[in-house]
Amino acid sequence: LARAIEMKVVHVLVFVAAVACAGSIRFTLNVPQVLLPLVPPSTVRANFTLVADKGCFTWTSTKPDVASVHPVYSATGNGNGEAHACSRAAVVTPQSSSTSRSNTVVLAEEQDTGLVLRCDVFVDTIHRIEIVTTTRELLLDEAPEVFDVRAFDSEGNMFSSCRGHLFDWSLSSDSEKDPGDIISFVPFSQSSYKADDIINSLESKGYHGDSILVNGIGTGVAVVNVRLEESLWKDVPSSSVKLLVVENLLLRPAHDVYITPFTVLRYTLERRKHGRSEVIGMPSSQYYYELTNTTVARLDHTSSQVTGLVIGYTDLVVEDKSILCVNILEYIS
Repeated sequence: LARAIEMKVVHVLVFVAAVACAGSIRFTLNVPQVLLPLVPPSTVRANFTLVADKGCFTWTSTKPDVASVHPVYSATGNGNGEAHACSRAAVVTPQSSSTSRSNTVVLAEEQDTGLVLRCDVFVDTIHRIEIVTTTRELLLDEAPEVFDVRAFDSEGNMFSSCRGHLFDWSLSSDSEKDPGDIISFVPFSQSSYKADDIINSLESKGYHGDSILVNGIGTGVAVVNVRLEESLWKDVPSSSVKLLVVENLLLRPAHDVYITPFTVLRYTLERRKHGRSEVIGMPSSQYYYELTNTTVARLDHTSSQVTGLVIGYTDLVVEDKSILCVNILEYIS
């Protein structure tokens, strides 16, 4: 009898724990706060999508005149083999055109548990923009790079999105060389990159958005500039980045080299283009070698040979007429 009572107690405890676990299911949104630009006279709006990790929600905005919320539905099962509409995401759209900061709260109520999630949404004026890049050096005739614009308010807070707003992208140069001979803008539709419907729609109408493809078509230095097109943003400073376009060059040997004094090492220079390599004859009308420390080694420009002189190290550099292309460190010991 005592053993039977003990088993019953154990079963009851396990059952209670399972109920507590089910009652502690947590739901979360992808972000707790959203910052969006105000609506300009053209009525362009930068949307942002709120997404819950699970559950089905009903969405409301406490001030729909500041920002409205529109549920995105997907079909899901109800446990009986039947599908019903379920919203796990919603699109937040700014509605305010006031130049003063305004805010609203988006509430998401889970349909089965009644749990309510919230996201604070702020609508404000853009005070600064900035080009965001992953590199300032482009390889000639290789895949283009994606450049994006980020916008900031007066306190330096970054807007969650400025997608849909019109941007004017342009090129300039500090030299006599035409920047259009160095860099070109490539439409997403003419590349292997995929853009969303908003960017594709803008480009189909001859406009540019907050994302653009930049391609290097000639060696040199050029500047990429961007500004907001809307007259409302005329006082927002433009943003610029200086880019270097170089050929995809490789020295052979391509690794650090250790040699003894009076040992001779010959280098070759390769150009990589569209996955293929070709040897560049040296000396070249465009490229030349230089040693940064001529007391350690001697360079024969005619034969592309480096001879070790004393213990130390030196850089072997490949340069063209105006820009540094490759920097390989050669050690001599």
